[in-house]
Amino acid sequence: MRKIKKYFVIILLSIFTLTTVETSSLNFSVYIVQAKASSSTKRKAQEAYRKFLTQRRYRYFTLWDIDKDGLKELLVTDGREQVGNSPTKAYAYTYTRGKLRYAGEIGSPMSGISYNCITKRLHASWGGCGNVEYWYYTLTKNKKVKQVICGAYVNGVKNGNVQYKCLYNKKKISLKKWKQITNRWIKQTSTLKYYRNTTSNRKKHMKM
Repeated sequence: MRKIKKYFVIILLSIFTLTTVETSSLNFSVYIVQAKASSSTKRKAQEAYRKFLTQRRYRYFTLWDIDKDGLKELLVTDGREQVGNSPTKAYAYTYTRGKLRYAGEIGSPMSGISYNCITKRLHASWGGCGNVEYWYYTLTKNKKVKQVICGAYVNGVKNGNVQYKCLYNKKKISLKKWKQITNRWIKQTSTLKYYRNTTSNRKKHMKM
């Protein structure tokens, strides 16, 4: 009986150890993804963004952490072309390696720019000739804008029904899966808010 209890305790300890190691590894990975920029870097970014907005007369701006590294990017637009209340496009700038650098253009003339209330990603979409693409934005290692696309593309007709080839981040998925992903995105997205490029707004809405 004592031996059975002893073995039982050993098994429990083993399970606990494996669970602890697995959980620690998972938490460590999440921490790496969500690493935060230093206060000094954020302060320098704010100064660079304000200087840029003062020199370049874009009518509207906002800040958004596109790649979730803890440092918000600067989005600027003239706001002339809109879809609903959203500008069709914006230009993204980021602060990296001690300088303000252009990251790329975001948005779409068909959807404008929205944000996901759950994931906090920026989204846009496009469609034409039966093809539909939804995408979100991130940045590459070189801090350039990158689209992660979830698209459905016409791929012939079978028994009178249109066939689709669906890809998510360049990997093939089913049409059912594509609908699940994009419907979820649509329900979770909201209009991105911009601010007029004024002295007071450059002070008030420059929080990192």
